[in-house]
Amino acid sequence: MKMDAPNLLAGLIIGFVVGMIVGGEEPDYSTYGDEVVEARYQCESVEEDYAKALKKANQNIEDGNYVIDDARSYAWADYEDMGYILESLEGIEEVRQPKVSCY
Repeated sequence: MKMDAPNLLAGLIIGFVVGMIVGGEEPDYSTYGDEVVEARYQCESVEEDYAKALKKANQNIEDGNYVIDDARSYAWADYEDMGYILESLEGIEEVRQPKVSCY
């Protein structure tokens, strides 16, 4: 099928009009500038809070492992020494999830 110039031109015009209707205009993101800056700040703050919580949790694990290793050194000690080490044992502190969110 051979298309002549007027039919080709009409097809291009119709295609352009349909494309404009379907595609619409691109949104103007410049009006969201302040919101984007605020959202980025919130996300960075959330990231910092989670990094601090992770650091604290890792420190608690390290401290707990040190105490466990120290207690193992008393494994075959006399009852009095074992009593002292057992009395000094403490549970490992849990680190709570930060109560912040990023919108």
